[in-house]
Amino acid sequence: MTTPLRGRWAQGLEPRGFCWIVTDRLAASERPGWGSGALESMTFGLDPFSPAEIEASVAALLGDAVPDGLAEAVAVWSGGNPLFVEEIVAHLMESGVLEQDAEAGWRVAGELARAELPPTVSSMLASRLGRLPAAERDLLERVS
Repeated sequence: MTTPLRGRWAQGLEPRGFCWIVTDRLAASERPGWGSGALESMTFGLDPFSPAEIEASVAALLGDAVPDGLAEAVAVWSGGNPLFVEEIVAHLMESGVLEQDAEAGWRVAGELARAELPPTVSSMLASRLGRLPAAERDLLERVS
């Protein structure tokens, strides 16, 4: 839904115990008038993950200790965006850059700096979908 359409739609609502949660990548200052209190709204921003939060997130995603240098690389690549952190780790696992050893846990196969990441989350998701078996990919296309 576009921002102008959301604004027009929200202006026509009467408060009736309605909760509307909207996410937006732009700062509130870039959306003048949006969430200005007309509907007793609240706007708040979420800061990017800190390096420590990225490391904790990567550890949780791996379910194990984080290989040396991985959290730092993910921090640079993701810019602290939690969705990007998750998608980057999934991409590295699926593409074989991260390998799991039964005894030693996760390790980086080769040079992490040479890992080829798609330039956007959309292209990263497309890359992940492209690696699915044809039947699964076909099913996802039908239900999307």
